[in-house]
Amino acid sequence: MPESRMDWTPLFKSHFTSASGINNTGNFDIYLDKLKWLLNLRHFVCCDNIHNFCRQRILQRVLEAHVMAAKEDVSFEEVLQCAISKWYPSFKDHTFQSVFIALEEDVVAYLNEDKVVLPQGCSFPVPDRGRRTSTSSTDSHVSWSDEEEGDDETPPSFPLLTAAIGEGIQRLGGAAVPKLNWSVPKDATWVCPDNTLKCTSPSDVYLLLKCSDFIQHDITRVYEYCSKDKCQPICYQLCLRKWVPIHPSGEFRCFVKDHSLIAICQRNTTVFYSHLVQDMNTIKKEIAGFYHQVINHKFPLPSYVFDVYRNAKGKPLLVDFNPFHEMTDSLLYSWEELKAWQVGGVPDTDVRVLTEQKGIYSSDLSCLRVPQDIVDVTTQDQMTKLIEVFHSQQLEQSSSEEEVHPDKQSQ
Repeated sequence: MPESRMDWTPLFKSHFTSASGINNTGNFDIYLDKLKWLLNLRHFVCCDNIHNFCRQRILQRVLEAHVMAAKEDVSFEEVLQCAISKWYPSFKDHTFQSVFIALEEDVVAYLNEDKVVLPQGCSFPVPDRGRRTSTSSTDSHVSWSDEEEGDDETPPSFPLLTAAIGEGIQRLGGAAVPKLNWSVPKDATWVCPDNTLKCTSPSDVYLLLKCSDFIQHDITRVYEYCSKDKCQPICYQLCLRKWVPIHPSGEFRCFVKDHSLIAICQRNTTVFYSHLVQDMNTIKKEIAGFYHQVINHKFPLPSYVFDVYRNAKGKPLLVDFNPFHEMTDSLLYSWEELKAWQVGGVPDTDVRVLTEQKGIYSSDLSCLRVPQDIVDVTTQDQMTKLIEVFHSQQLEQSSSEEEVHPDKQSQ
C-alpha cells in the first residue's frame, strides 16, 4: 500500500448520513474507528482499489447495525408469496423444471443441527478425475464434528426421503439443484468437488443443505423482519430444480414498485462484463417484455423483486422472487433510492451494469467458505497471533503423544 493515504472521513460521513438518514455524530465516530481499522487491510495495493472496496463492501457491512434500526417490517404475506412452492404453479412454463418433496419435522430438525452427519445409506462425495463419486461404504457415516462427540452416534435414517430425492433427480435428467422454500445453498458449494450446486445423488443434496447458512436462515430466521404476532408455522418443502449450466453474466435482478418495473441490474456485481455495456438496450427491452407478458399482475404483490436468467438466445427465464425490502440485496442500487423512486406517468426502466473494471472485488460468498476466525484475521499482528496459537497447540499435542508413548523416543 502506498505510504500516502487519503482522509476517508468526508467520504465515510457522507455515506453514513445518506445510508441511515440520520446524522448521528456519536455513532459516526464509532463506525469511523472501525473503518480506519479495516483500511489497514494488507491485500489492497493502491488507493483506487481501497476506495472501490470501501464503497462497494466495507461501508455496507459497517453501517449494517445502524441501518437495521430504521428498517420497516415486511409483511408475513410478502415473505410467504416469495416461497417457490407458492409461485411455481403460476410460472412453471417460464422457469426451470422443478420437483417438490414435503419435509417432515424430524428432517427439518436434522437440517437445523450443527453436526454435518449424513443419513444412513449416504456417503461423502470425493473428486475422481473431474467426476463426482462417493467414498466406500465404510466411510458412509463420517461426521465432520469433533470425534469425541460422534464416535458412538447412530446416523439418522430417512429412507423414504432419500428414495424420493433419488427419484426426483432422475426425473430431472440426472442432475438437480436443491432449494428450500426460499433459499438455494449457494454458500456451501465449497464442500463439493466441482464447486457447483450440481447434485447427482441424495448424498450431494444432504451435504449442501447441511453445510449452508442460507438454509439455516430459512429454518430459523426467515421471519426476522416480520411482525412476530402475524407469523404462521411453515410447511417446509425441498425443491429440486433441473440443473442447467448458467453463466453469471446472464443473471439479472429486477425491481418492481407498484406494478412498475423500475430497475434492472446485473446479478453478479464482482465482475465487469464488457458485452453487458454494449447490450444494455437489448437487455432492457427483452426483460421488460418478459415482465409485461409473463409476470405483471400475475404475481399477487404490487411491489417485489424477481431474478431472471437470460440465456444465450436472449430468452429470459424466471429464477426467483424476493420481497421489496431491505432483506433482499439491492446490489447496484440502494434501498433508500429504490423506495424513493417516483412511479407514475410513462414508466422508464433504469438499467445498471458495471461499466468498467475497477480494483479487485471479492465475492459476497467468499467469507462463508472458511471459518469465521480466519475471516476475522485481517492484519499482520492477528495473523502472527493465529500462527502462534496453532504452533502452541502442535507442541502440546506432541508433548501429550510423548507422554503416552515414551518408548518411541528410544527407538
